[in-house]
Amino acid sequence: MLKPRIVYFQQHIAAGAAEEYFYLLMDGLNKNRFHVVFLCPKDVTLDPLADKLEKSGIAVYRYLIDSNHMLLIWRLKKTFLNLKPDLIHFNDPC
Repeated sequence: MLKPRIVYFQQHIAAGAAEEYFYLLMDGLNKNRFHVVFLCPKDVTLDPLADKLEKSGIAVYRYLIDSNHMLLIWRLKKTFLNLKPDLIHFNDPC
């Protein structure tokens, strides 16, 4: 049986309470029942969180933030198509 794939998507480069919440959610999921992925911008601000997640067995994918929004949308679309998530948890600070 294939495990459902849950992608936690982070769009901003802040690291604070929301990111700690994300960590607690992802770390608390049963890894035998779910395949958990964290998708976030490639930025040094998020490196400590990404490292902590990888150490707890969660796959981390990073994407480059680009001022060309169309290119960014295309890259994210391609990433989501490759990841094939069953569920996307999107956390938007706005």
